[in-house]
Amino acid sequence: MRTVVRGLALVGTLAFLLSGCSATAGANGMPPPTSQADANERMANCLEESGWTVKVDPAGGIESEYPSEQEDAYSADVGSCFDSTGVNQVRQLSQDEYREGYELMQETLQCLRGEGLDLPDAPSYQQFADSNAAYSPYRDVPDERFDEMIAACPQPQLW
Repeated sequence: MRTVVRGLALVGTLAFLLSGCSATAGANGMPPPTSQADANERMANCLEESGWTVKVDPAGGIESEYPSEQEDAYSADVGSCFDSTGVNQVRQLSQDEYREGYELMQETLQCLRGEGLDLPDAPSYQQFADSNAAYSPYRDVPDERFDEMIAACPQPQLW
């Protein structure tokens, strides 16, 4: 089975990307990542230390391949790595950041649809804000078209 963890976050792409703006260390003593590349490297190193083979994708994110029977173990290690590397530290966004992020995600969704993908609608602005920006139209992009779509419609990054 091929699993792709892109932008580290179908767990909250925009919220995660904005977390690097704070320099305060979290409960684990690790400061938030300073960039997407920093976050990807931290996660890749942690997963490799846990015994997984991973590759940092220059287009964003981490690619991993493993047998389907190891999915639960991999998921558990991803969760542990989010915690131990400081990647999971998300600060509260300002209203302007929510609005800017929501607009960028809407533009990206329209771009992806323009490339022929049939994607579900984005959540409402209020749902987006209430979830601390835990939405990315890329969560519904098929793996086999991900690289093509990144080239055509880059993921919004606000740092």
